[in-house]
Amino acid sequence: MPARELINRMRSFGFGPTARRGRTRPALWRGWVLVVVCLMVVAIELPGQIRNRARSTRTDRPLFENGVLVGWFHGGSSDVELGGRGLIRVKDGFWLKRFRNGDTNDLEMLAEGPNCLLDTRNQDVSSDEAILIHGFSSGESHVLTTNLVIAGRGFSTQQSNSVLIIWSDVRTEVLGKAKPEIKSPGQSGSNSQAADQPVVIHSEFFQFYQRSHLANYRGHVRATQAPYTLECPVMDVRLGDNNSFSNTVAEGGVVITDEKNQGRATGSRAVYEAGSGLMNLTGEPHWQDALGRQVWAREFVFDRELNAVFAKEDAHALLPGNSMGTNSPVLPGASGMGRQKAGSIYDIRAGTMQLDLGGGQTNAAGAPAETLHHFAAHHHVVMTNEIEQSWATGDDAVFTKETGVLRLVGHAKSIAGEDEVEGDVIEANRDDRTLSAHGQSMVRVPSRAVQGGRVADGATGSPQARGRGVIEIRSDDFNWKTNVATFRTRVHGVDLEKGEPVSRMDSDFLQLTFDDNNHIRALFATGKVVGDGFPANAKPSTLHASCEQLEVFWYPGGAMLKRIEARGDVRGEQAVLNLPDKEIYRRGRAGMLWLNFSSLTNRVETGQAQTNVFWTQMERDRAGIVTLRQSERGAKGERADYQVEPAGRGLVLTGHPLGWMETTNTATKKYSAQILTNADSLLVSPATGKLRGNGPNWEFLPVKAGQLPR
Repeated sequence: MPARELINRMRSFGFGPTARRGRTRPALWRGWVLVVVCLMVVAIELPGQIRNRARSTRTDRPLFENGVLVGWFHGGSSDVELGGRGLIRVKDGFWLKRFRNGDTNDLEMLAEGPNCLLDTRNQDVSSDEAILIHGFSSGESHVLTTNLVIAGRGFSTQQSNSVLIIWSDVRTEVLGKAKPEIKSPGQSGSNSQAADQPVVIHSEFFQFYQRSHLANYRGHVRATQAPYTLECPVMDVRLGDNNSFSNTVAEGGVVITDEKNQGRATGSRAVYEAGSGLMNLTGEPHWQDALGRQVWAREFVFDRELNAVFAKEDAHALLPGNSMGTNSPVLPGASGMGRQKAGSIYDIRAGTMQLDLGGGQTNAAGAPAETLHHFAAHHHVVMTNEIEQSWATGDDAVFTKETGVLRLVGHAKSIAGEDEVEGDVIEANRDDRTLSAHGQSMVRVPSRAVQGGRVADGATGSPQARGRGVIEIRSDDFNWKTNVATFRTRVHGVDLEKGEPVSRMDSDFLQLTFDDNNHIRALFATGKVVGDGFPANAKPSTLHASCEQLEVFWYPGGAMLKRIEARGDVRGEQAVLNLPDKEIYRRGRAGMLWLNFSSLTNRVETGQAQTNVFWTQMERDRAGIVTLRQSERGAKGERADYQVEPAGRGLVLTGHPLGWMETTNTATKKYSAQILTNADSLLVSPATGKLRGNGPNWEFLPVKAGQLPR
């Protein structure tokens, strides 16, 4: 019975402040009896009401959103908080279930903890104690598979907007196939090995929006998938189906490390897309690894499937010399082709760049392989190496480990020391140590790289001292392999001294062979070989020669000519213009010609011409620009041998030889001509031009103008 009702009843019986004095004793007796009865009733009912107010019961409450059942709350034991605020203190454990898309047969998450407060008005749950959340994968099987675990201390839920907040000591673990893979840009291990590892995320604060499936991590965020770790102040993760990470955004200074290979990438913001497997890193990104490889750009894209680094906009890389194989990626010329110095570092700049690090490759020592699996750079590529003094450029550069070839494409150019290579495409093959240029190729090397005497005065020539000049060879195709340089199609070579041409040669095919010290050993040219020599400072003269095939050999060291062989319509012309009062012009032709040179003087010692041999020498005596006298001597035969006679060097013609002499005095208009005939052999002195026959019947016969056998 309520206390107020009890007091009113007591007053109705005359007990209380309103009772009148002076009543009779029997009425007083009846009042005391009633008081005793009422006290007994109160003593019986009041403890029952007190027990009903404090009684502990199990709490089971459905959770609704827009009239749809989305979960259940289960509490072990609870009591009503005084004050009428609708709060229930839950003890002895609680369980908070959440269904996937309102399907009560598909449990998405289960949260549990030791105790909490349940707000019965808005269905919110909160606690200062620990919480443990399990996420389950979706499927037709009735067996629950855990793929996500979240733990922390201190939490609250907001049922109205479906928000979960954990205040401290947050730990998230992604298990099974739903986990994202954190790839360190620069790992050399395989992707499958990393995929077997769980992802663990630590943070100081966690907030999850159930409707949008967005998770916010704040405060010293550290995400690990052994051996890779991502650290940042802030990270937002959007969950996809089955609690998988579909999108991740890390901000505020991102650091990605690879404990196994000591790789490290930094930037201000990272975005990961699980669908594409790509991670974008921006904000002055930088990547490096223990092998000394470094990359900078305005934006990085990491591809975990290819294990590749894409650098976008103003890409800059520093790579050890063996990153693209044992051969130098900057392509050296004749004085250094295929040779790489220890400690070489290549500085590469381009608009964009890709480094494909491959997966699982190791060297003999078991360490990650230093050679890149694939490398590509685009948009004005520049590659330099200070140690090797090399430089190369092109529109694009591509290297593939499978082929071992580095390609520079589009206005390609390479300089190593004083050597230079150009072409539409330049290729360096790491495996067979070849270097090639295609499409309007050009090779330029110092003249001393192709040493060798030049025949300045025909058979009486001597080696000329080289100045600081260069040899430039252009062709449609160039290839260098094992000390052999090959040029094909429209070959044009020129020897320049102080920018002026000294000699040049054209052919369809040209091959130069060098020794291991880069001294020239041999030259081979075919296909209408044409050569020209121009006035030099020492002995001005002009030489023109042609043949179908030319071979030239040098003595060891490349400083002295050893032998020249010319075949197929061999022709030669020489003009000596350095004499004060005379000009000398020589012409010759044969089907084949060879010359041997002295190793001491580099002069012609022996030689031979065969098949329709023809030789002529014309001299002009002049006074200033006026020609006073003109003379010509010539000879022909089937064979000519050049040899050293006791009286001097001479040319001996055999095989029905025939010689002639012609003189014209321009002042007196006097003309005379003779032919030498009926000789067994005919001797010509190239120095004096004199003719002499051998045999019993040779003789000079006078002839008229126009009757000479030129």
